[in-house]
Amino acid sequence: MDINHLRSSPHLSASAINLYSDCSLAYKFRYVDKLDSEFLPEAMVLGSSIHDALAQFYMGLLTGEKLTLEELKNVFKVSLHQRARQDTIPVQYKPNRSFPALLMEGHGLLEAFFTKLDVSDFTILAVEEAFSFNLPGSGYPHHRRL
Repeated sequence: MDINHLRSSPHLSASAINLYSDCSLAYKFRYVDKLDSEFLPEAMVLGSSIHDALAQFYMGLLTGEKLTLEELKNVFKVSLHQRARQDTIPVQYKPNRSFPALLMEGHGLLEAFFTKLDVSDFTILAVEEAFSFNLPGSGYPHHRRL
């Protein structure tokens, strides 16, 4: 199942549901009015880059190749550079924060992940696998990618 195919039909994503519960007006601006954001919050850039690195890490486990900590950090760094340097929407940093601070924070998170995780007790079945289920009463299927 391909996530882009699922997204081509009316659906609710986890992000949409979370945004609606956090702020229904923000949901309206994004999903109903289709307004573009003026900026990307630094937390979104950091989180998406961590997600990219962990997806690559688990894909390596799935194929029998465990990334080293340095390889994991490099995947994160490349993703962070790409996301922070895109031309379309600028990143908005919190006061006294910057790209180097995000890079250091991400490296720290990945070091903690890498040193604390014991991968010997589980088997990876899929990475970034799309799936769908119906939410009773909503009229929409809910799509996710794990």
